[in-house]
Amino acid sequence: MSRRSIRYTVYGDLDPLDPEYNLQVYFRIKDGGAYVRGRWVEAKSAPNGFWDKPTAKELVRYFAYEEKKWDRKGICEHLNTRVLRDNSLAGVCKQFNSSTFEIVSYSFPELAIEPWELASCPNAFWNEPENCAKAMRWLAHKEGIDVSREVFATTISARLLRKYGMGKAMVHMGGLYELCIVAYPEWQLKPWDLNKIGKITEEMVVDAVQGMIAKLGWSHEDVCEHICAKTFYDNGIGNILCKGCSHSPIIALQIAFPGEYERVMLRNRENPFK
Repeated sequence: MSRRSIRYTVYGDLDPLDPEYNLQVYFRIKDGGAYVRGRWVEAKSAPNGFWDKPTAKELVRYFAYEEKKWDRKGICEHLNTRVLRDNSLAGVCKQFNSSTFEIVSYSFPELAIEPWELASCPNAFWNEPENCAKAMRWLAHKEGIDVSREVFATTISARLLRKYGMGKAMVHMGGLYELCIVAYPEWQLKPWDLNKIGKITEEMVVDAVQGMIAKLGWSHEDVCEHICAKTFYDNGIGNILCKGCSHSPIIALQIAFPGEYERVMLRNRENPFK
């Protein structure tokens, strides 16, 4: 008996107009066949023309909600093309070019799942800066930290990104700060604005301290007379002082202005917090 006639026989007793037809075909493929007229007939694939996107959606939803009892979180964590193939739903993958995100988006539109919420989010997704920026803005809004520049800068962290499966966004963008400025260019963030920034480099110290002195309009004598730790915090670069200069104003000055300042020159050298 030819393959075509076998496939017809195993499904020949089913009515394509039956509302349960798609599920009946799925069950037979899953079971490996069925008894037709008292004889076991194997079923390794669906009838010709069976698969289309609406059919795929129906069976994926049945598989996720009825068989696996997954909620939104379960779908994000467990649903992928490998799982579908392992559960007799390879035909679903062909309808969506084996894209887990396309399958999920089409099959569960009410869940509004984003690519980065899936455990199977492909690495290539993060190659596009706009995808990384969109993911960061989504996270910030979900956490309620996009209300202001200050709230965002003092809260965002690598740990928070990893919590949402976005660690690869930082890798592809070159770091937490680089990701932040792509997501929120209008805020003109500096590395030291971020409370959770990692290493403070000498270049950051030079940029921040020179910028602060220029903004204040202080002369050499003004710096010696007034500089203290509070100056750095009042001007938003407390992180620079704390993490990059051992909390010492004189170290900050010597990095930013080599050879121009000695500790004895500073009026507040004994009490730099005054």
